[in-house]
Amino acid sequence: MNLTETSGATAAVSPNKTVGKALGAPPPTTKELKSLKKACEQFEAVFAKQLLSEMRKGMPDTSIGDQAGSDIYKDMMDQAIGDSMARQGALGIGQMLYKEFAAQVAGSSTAPTQGTAGELGHSAHDGAIAPPG
Repeated sequence: MNLTETSGATAAVSPNKTVGKALGAPPPTTKELKSLKKACEQFEAVFAKQLLSEMRKGMPDTSIGDQAGSDIYKDMMDQAIGDSMARQGALGIGQMLYKEFAAQVAGSSTAPTQGTAGELGHSAHDGAIAPPG
C-alpha cells in the first residue's frame, strides 16, 4: 500500500516500514546509517582490544619478546586483532548496537532535537545551585 499526497504532508509508505512512524518524516540517510555502523564497529574494536589486553595480563611472562618497548608492540598487536575481530563481527557487540541504535536513528527524524531533563528521569534542578531568594 502506497500513500502519496502532493501537499507533502504525507509521504510514500510501504508495508515493510516500521509501524508508528510519523507520515512525512524523512527516512534516515545512508550517511547517518553508515556513520552509525562505523561507530558501532569502532566500539566493538575498542572493547575487543581492551579484552585482549586484560587477558594478556593473566598470561605468565616469558623471556622471549621481553625487550625494551615490547609492551608497545603487544599493545599494537592487541589493537590489530581487536580491529580484525570487529570487522568480522566476532563478538557481535557492534551488530547488536547497530540494530538497537538504527531503530532510534530511524525514529530520530520525528523526535525533538533536544531532550528535556524530565525525559531522562532527572529533575530540572539536578546538580544546579538554586539562586538565593
